[in-house]
Amino acid sequence: MWDFNLGAAVGLMRKTLPFLLMRLVVYVGITLAYMLVTGIGAGIGYGLTSVGDGQGGGAFMGGRHWFWSGQCGSLLCS
Repeated sequence: MWDFNLGAAVGLMRKTLPFLLMRLVVYVGITLAYMLVTGIGAGIGYGLTSVGDGQGGGAFMGGRHWFWSGQCGSLLCS
């Protein structure tokens, strides 16, 4: 049976630290992009439904649309 060696595992992570940091940057960037696009969609929904006497009730619908269209797009690309 293989014995786990913590020192070897930490050493391997130290050797691959640049790649780990790059993955972290990519994942944080993807998260921020989803947040930005959802906010833009909410702003568009609010702006389109606040024309006239509207109260801007479409902010949720706009944010939901942009979020799910991004989710579907990422599923098609991966």
